[in-house]
Amino acid sequence: MPVMLKKIKWFWPWEDEKEETWLREMSRQGWRLATVKSFGRYAFNQGDKRDDLYYADFELNKKDLENNRKQLQDSGWEYIGGLPGRQYYRRPAERCPPAEITANTKKKLVLYQHIITYLVIFSPIYTVIFFRVFNTQPYPWWEIIRFIVFILVLLWAYVMVRLFLRLLQLTKK
Repeated sequence: MPVMLKKIKWFWPWEDEKEETWLREMSRQGWRLATVKSFGRYAFNQGDKRDDLYYADFELNKKDLENNRKQLQDSGWEYIGGLPGRQYYRRPAERCPPAEITANTKKKLVLYQHIITYLVIFSPIYTVIFFRVFNTQPYPWWEIIRFIVFILVLLWAYVMVRLFLRLLQLTKK
């Protein structure tokens, strides 16, 4: 029975390269990615220490998912599994020329724009909740609710700024 290691590690959507680097380091330590259960939950099987490259492919269109998977597998990438919209692949580093490692920038731009669109669409709801919470105080513990809503609004703003910065970075490449 293989030894399995479960790790919880959070990566923001714009940290895809950081996630791929971390998965590569885990492989160098002898832990090969087996599954990704949900964002931040990884399962690894113990094996030989190898230098494997990992690639997180973003595909929002279900029709193109199988085509992308076949195309990547035909070029030597092993499909590991994934989550809706995000698929994980592995390939030994020695079989991958540096030029081939570069991720599909256009796909990433579409993904980040998609996330920003959802954040913008739901911003009126955040605004209504924010002002509703800050203009009333029906209960003594309402200050806790205000604090939580304030933190969530700050988090929303942080995510928006980071995604815009990542979009600018990718468009300059």
